[in-house]
Amino acid sequence: MKVLYFINAGTMGGRERHVHTLVKSLPSSVEPLICAVSGGAATDAMAKDGLNVQVLGGKNGHDPKVFFRFIRLLRAFKPDIIHAHGNAFIPTSAMRLFPHIPLIESLHGPASPNAKRLLSTLPRRPDYYLPVSQATWDAFQRLHPSARGEVFYNALNLTNLPTAGSAGANTAGKRIIGMIGRMADVKDWPSFVRISSIVMSKDPTVEAWAIGDGPTRSSCEALWRDLAQQKQLDPSRLKWLGTRQDARELMAQMSALLITSHSEQLPTTLLESFAIGIPAVGFIPEGGTREILAFSQSPCALLREDRSVESAAADVLRVLDNASLRTSLVAEGSRIVHEHFDMQKLCATQLIAIYEKVIKGTYT
Repeated sequence: MKVLYFINAGTMGGRERHVHTLVKSLPSSVEPLICAVSGGAATDAMAKDGLNVQVLGGKNGHDPKVFFRFIRLLRAFKPDIIHAHGNAFIPTSAMRLFPHIPLIESLHGPASPNAKRLLSTLPRRPDYYLPVSQATWDAFQRLHPSARGEVFYNALNLTNLPTAGSAGANTAGKRIIGMIGRMADVKDWPSFVRISSIVMSKDPTVEAWAIGDGPTRSSCEALWRDLAQQKQLDPSRLKWLGTRQDARELMAQMSALLITSHSEQLPTTLLESFAIGIPAVGFIPEGGTREILAFSQSPCALLREDRSVESAAADVLRVLDNASLRTSLVAEGSRIVHEHFDMQKLCATQLIAIYEKVIKGTYT
């Protein structure tokens, strides 16, 4: 089975990481080709990992020169199915010339009122949708009730992941709390800063790592300087590490991972904390997080509904000081991710079955 995976840009983001993980996890019966409108860190990482990547060399999805390049690619590769991760007008226009090739689209983001209008302008609509969570699918179907599809979780490839402590011992006896993600309003980094300041004011052995970058970074750094001055904390105890390709290895050195997002379609970082063995503390984002927690038979993370930074800080201190609590959280998180979010298992069973029925046209 030949599958063409389409992405808009080669910059590193959630969709691109999902495609990288998915293609690495495919069974040998699938011959994959990753096609990107433009290149970047994500396509470079995919190629370095030995994956078959073709970059069309366009500035964006509306660059007309990619039209003929994409047509040539389709004719040369002859895919049995196209699995898109994002809409781009020009490549979608080219797909109109190949109506016999089924088109699937994964849904990674929230549905918006504009999505219905934008979908109506596409030259070709997908035959089948794969939302990354039930929450994503419910929101999309409210706008597109006739759409056909099913949930395919944004899972992990569990091979070669670091384990807690494997990336090196914490230096100078420090206990590290941290957060990983894009520094944007939806992630609520100010709450991370406030929680960290409370924890550090109560425990001199704790330092914090902020791993990520984005538009709210400067305001968060200013907030930290103010809080550090108010609480008489050493400003260097919160380290701004920027975007890092070794984020998982850095996570493995943490004593606790903070989750403060307002919304997440399906929080991969939470799943990574489960797989690596780091307790997660913070808030429950809107979206698919509750679907992960619903698999638990005992507490797997200390995530709160009330978004109280004081209560979350107290939870962090509990995790840091209670070894049996850490052990139980990590054990249940590990069970959940291995039983329900193993990408290799999902590809070998659910995804291959989806491809086969869409190719045959037997979906309803």
